[in-house]
Amino acid sequence: MFNFIITPVVKALLIINFAAYIVSGYLFPPLADYFSLKYIFAKDFYPFQFFTYMFLHGDFSHVFFNMLSLFFIGPMLEMYWGSKKFMYFYFIVGIGAAVIFSMISYMKMYGLNLEIEAYIQNPTPEAFLEFMKLHANKSIDLIQVFLHEYSKMPLNEAYREQSIKYAYDIFQAKSMSSLVGASGATYGLLMAYGLLFPKREMLIFPFPFPIKAWVFIICIGCLELFLGIIDINGDIVAHFAHVSGMAFAFIMIKLWKEKANDF
Repeated sequence: MFNFIITPVVKALLIINFAAYIVSGYLFPPLADYFSLKYIFAKDFYPFQFFTYMFLHGDFSHVFFNMLSLFFIGPMLEMYWGSKKFMYFYFIVGIGAAVIFSMISYMKMYGLNLEIEAYIQNPTPEAFLEFMKLHANKSIDLIQVFLHEYSKMPLNEAYREQSIKYAYDIFQAKSMSSLVGASGATYGLLMAYGLLFPKREMLIFPFPFPIKAWVFIICIGCLELFLGIIDINGDIVAHFAHVSGMAFAFIMIKLWKEKANDF
């Protein structure tokens, strides 16, 4: 028989997250835009978004899989730590993940701005095409005519100005993106589970064999870091938020001087 205990804080988080998804997704959508985490220099950024973003999700699969992770990993950690300490850990890691993610986003936006400034100094069709491939591959199809005409008249000032505008449009679009989801916190829970119970075996779909918790944590961490670094165009998953949650959880476990055990 399958017996599973849903601990108090985990139960409350499950209810709040699903309720927030229904309210922000169907009943009052503007809430999602207001409480999601914005780029720190965006005009609609507010500090409270470092906390509120954790309760918002993009679609049902997003909230479902985050809550599924919380459902399976959370109760054991809450029973081990107690509800108060577990709640502190969950929220501090979630906020910490958002802070680290925002710092990484700032550095990426700063680098993007430097690329645009470098392009302005020497605007050519080849450089513009390379910029678009790197930062907006999906948009290339929309400006094929412009690219064709620009390549035929590379010294035309109007085409140069338009290409610079396209580049700044990409910067503006990226600066308007927002972060939602409990992934930073749930990936932090995964890291805590792997550090505290490394010998525990986990059955992960689609693998037909059990995997040690520490092996799974290393694999998932490396995968998220790799996907974050290569930054595939069209990939809307905030991989660095996942990595940030794991990194912040690692720091907290070490500061708390928690040790691996067989609880």
